[in-house]
Amino acid sequence: AVLNLSQDATEKLTERSQWEQDTKAAKKEGKAPPPKPRYYKKQPRKVFSWERDFVEGPQTEPPLPTFSKPAVDHAPNLYKYDALAHPNIAKAREKRPSLEVSQWDDLRTDWAQPKDLYPESFPYYVRGRDSLREYVSELFQTRISMYDGAMGTMIQKHKLEEEDFRGSRFKDYHMLIKGNNDLLSITQPKIISDIYTAYLSEGGSQFIGTNTFSSTTIAQADYDMQSLTYELNYDSARLAREACDKITAQDPTKPRFVVGAIGPTNRTASISPDVNDPTTRNCTFDELVEAYYEQCVGLVDGGADLLIVETIFDTLNAKAAIFAVNEFLEHAGIDIPLFISGTLVDQS
Repeated sequence: AVLNLSQDATEKLTERSQWEQDTKAAKKEGKAPPPKPRYYKKQPRKVFSWERDFVEGPQTEPPLPTFSKPAVDHAPNLYKYDALAHPNIAKAREKRPSLEVSQWDDLRTDWAQPKDLYPESFPYYVRGRDSLREYVSELFQTRISMYDGAMGTMIQKHKLEEEDFRGSRFKDYHMLIKGNNDLLSITQPKIISDIYTAYLSEGGSQFIGTNTFSSTTIAQADYDMQSLTYELNYDSARLAREACDKITAQDPTKPRFVVGAIGPTNRTASISPDVNDPTTRNCTFDELVEAYYEQCVGLVDGGADLLIVETIFDTLNAKAAIFAVNEFLEHAGIDIPLFISGTLVDQS
């Protein structure tokens, strides 16, 4: 029921809220609850038509991308990407770091597991053997699963300063980079790995989003770090891959999955940044597609199982991201499920 339609109703709502808090406090202290407000009346639960008229039917999987034969055939992703030779993929890989500066001893892109690592039936999952699309469809129809990976609040708890963001590699960088949270996957990998592990082991998440919300050339331009985009995505995904495999080994009946997070960028393709000129744009559709495509390559090379267009607020940006993901999957000839997470900016 809506109570705050007038000043009097607002006061009653405030009084009721206070009564509910006092009741909880009294219950904790073992005291008698305070008397109810005179107007208090428990409202019956409203039953919506979709509940009342619901007819149970057979469970089905989400719509398939019909243009993708691997998706239609539910072909397992082999998780072997060394041989991918499409020119666009090769172009994105040109930004790979050298082993001299990379935190890794190798830059592997093979994430397949031995086919006999775990039993063949659900709820077990083995990369390279099982169809992730089939697995996720059955998982969502039979169990409650959690996706997490909100990095900002967890990173803030560490109270990092400029020198923490720089690390030794960027100690002499020419501009301030505090606030570039994605860079911490390179300069503070243990912090990011520990956050992943906490979400998986303590939070119980089965899907973990990568620390790549701003890991596109467009977003990293604010820090003049466009050249690091492949490394940012690869390192973030690989850290998550290692955390997921570690936790999955403790309980193989609940496999953990790396979800490559594709952020909205700090540009919008459908809204003008200039209130005096509605035709102005600070990025084009093609520029967004190129940036998102490059991000997909780094995420998948780093071991991502799925991809998510995360917290997207512009439908044209979302369209560019979906186009880039589909184009990459077509060039790679593999099937990777795609999630989309949208946000409503306001009611306009």
